[in-house]
Amino acid sequence: MKRANFHPYIWAFSPITSYVLANLEEDEREIKELILKNTRHYNLGVSEMHLNVTKLTAIDSSGIEHFILDFPNQMTLNIKGIGYGHFYKLKKISSLPSNTYTHFRFYLGSTGNTFHFKDGAVENKNACNYLDFEIENKVTLNGGNPSEAKIWFDMVPYEFKRHFKWFTEWLHRFKNLKSSIQNAY
Repeated sequence: MKRANFHPYIWAFSPITSYVLANLEEDEREIKELILKNTRHYNLGVSEMHLNVTKLTAIDSSGIEHFILDFPNQMTLNIKGIGYGHFYKLKKISSLPSNTYTHFRFYLGSTGNTFHFKDGAVENKNACNYLDFEIENKVTLNGGNPSEAKIWFDMVPYEFKRHFKWFTEWLHRFKNLKSSIQNAY
């Protein structure tokens, strides 16, 4: 069996090529990967959040809040768990002073904040002014490095049975109807 000739000097172009080349540039810069978790909402079973963010700050180990970004027109963040491969890049992290940071605080707008739970239920949460997310293993910044950060969120994965919720509810209603008809006679 003959092997096909391989020419290492020929490049194939595809739509993903520009993405790969952009990532090669990023490899030269120091990029911190941060995993954020809100323990209270994790324990409640929140799998996804849609938040209207007005401001983002970082809280250091002394409890002092440091400004990072301001969103004058509110920015809607769709926060999903790590399993979705969904993250946000934060380039303004280099503006923070040298310190150890434990939390990020997301200030929220007064409307449009929704939480999606692992069973598929959705709730509007417009009463709170901000949400704090703990930085896993904290992060220590030393003046100017890193140039940016990837922010991942640790959320509860959706339950598979949520896709069949409508069917189980229908069976339950049918069972109740059947028993009420039987009890009528």
